[in-house]
Amino acid sequence: MFSTWQELLGLLEGYGLDTPTGSSNWQLQDLSSITSGDIVSAMNTMFDFDTNPETQGETPTLTSQMFTPIRAEQLDAAMGKTYSPLLESATSQGLTKMKQTLDSKQATQASGGFAGSGQFTGFQKGAKDVYGKGLEQTLSNISQSKGQAMGSLRDIMQGWKETASSLAG
Repeated sequence: MFSTWQELLGLLEGYGLDTPTGSSNWQLQDLSSITSGDIVSAMNTMFDFDTNPETQGETPTLTSQMFTPIRAEQLDAAMGKTYSPLLESATSQGLTKMKQTLDSKQATQASGGFAGSGQFTGFQKGAKDVYGKGLEQTLSNISQSKGQAMGSLRDIMQGWKETASSLAG
């Protein structure tokens, strides 16, 4: 199941993580600024762990090593920044191939010397369809990868709560 940005930001709010300084709410780019220490603090509060060393006794303690923060690369993958070069390349290559096809000897023969001929129109449509299908496949692959990256972010964030919950008993 893929998550939406609103779901992920809702998890942060539900965990009680403080918004970045000077901000009234979470923004997508803020996710990679959350530290392991921030997560520990939020989970301590959420599960009411005793954080006073003098009264802790046998109570389990959360440590920053237990929590994996979100890395900037993971956030970029979910936001789509990672895929811009791929999309630019696919678009450029596709347009170049379509232009070469439309300027080819076969295109000239299909036109019979007349740009408005039915055979040439069909040839143009075929060239555009090939380009469109290639670009559509690229966009589909990007969408799938972004969805998987979003799912990974959700899993990381849910893992924070699961880790703390398992120690809370």
